[in-house]
Amino acid sequence: MINGSFTTCIFLNTNSDYDVYRYNNILYPSLKFLTNKILVIPHFRKDLKLDDSYNILYDKDILGVDYSTVYIKQLLLKLYVSKFISTSHYLILDSDIYINKIFEFKDFFTDDKISLFIYDGIGYLNDKINSDSCHTKWIIDALKVLGKTIDHIKSPFCYGVTPGLFITKEVIELLELLNLKYNNFVNFFMKNPLGTEYSYYYIHVYNKNLYCLDYSKNFVSAVWSPEDSILNLNEDAIFWVIQSNTKTDNKILEDFIFKKHFNQI
Repeated sequence: MINGSFTTCIFLNTNSDYDVYRYNNILYPSLKFLTNKILVIPHFRKDLKLDDSYNILYDKDILGVDYSTVYIKQLLLKLYVSKFISTSHYLILDSDIYINKIFEFKDFFTDDKISLFIYDGIGYLNDKINSDSCHTKWIIDALKVLGKTIDHIKSPFCYGVTPGLFITKEVIELLELLNLKYNNFVNFFMKNPLGTEYSYYYIHVYNKNLYCLDYSKNFVSAVWSPEDSILNLNEDAIFWVIQSNTKTDNKILEDFIFKKHFNQI
């Protein structure tokens, strides 16, 4: 497994100048060491930075439809892109990510198990204070759609947000089950946007012994809200996530990354 290959999939909303700037000037330069990349976009723009390591896929070609909100489409695209992946795994990235350090495929594994995600789902489910949090709702909604109960999750449950390393065959199997249950899961989800791609996926692979909770690896450092400071990003993390919804000024962020904290690539 560790010697296998992976595809990096970047999901970019080309209708947003803000997101395109982030991709062109911050994410794109940090991805040059990766050789197998797919850029998923709703439509082409001449100002997109590309090279021979990229293939382009369009939203409509993946989903067969071209409607619904960006948020809903992004959830579906990250699952349905699996049908276009020829490698055993694929890494999901959004435009609000920066690669801070060179990594290899083997870096994602501990004892042959993927250790990228360290979020504790059972902790959210058992936390009465945060019982109404979006994280709890995502898990419960996905369990219902999949026809499972909370009893399905009996121990610390590993789920996450972008970046994510998915096992291609497991995603395809998940989609087959969802399409069998709902006939056309794309149409069902667009009318009933319940859960997230990550909650569906990790509930599906739960108990398959494919992922582990390894807190020793520092993969991600993030700015989740406008109150968080980019100055607090961990320089040892592989991925820096600066959420687009924080509306962090792109030029300030670009200056911070490439002048003050130039990456190790």
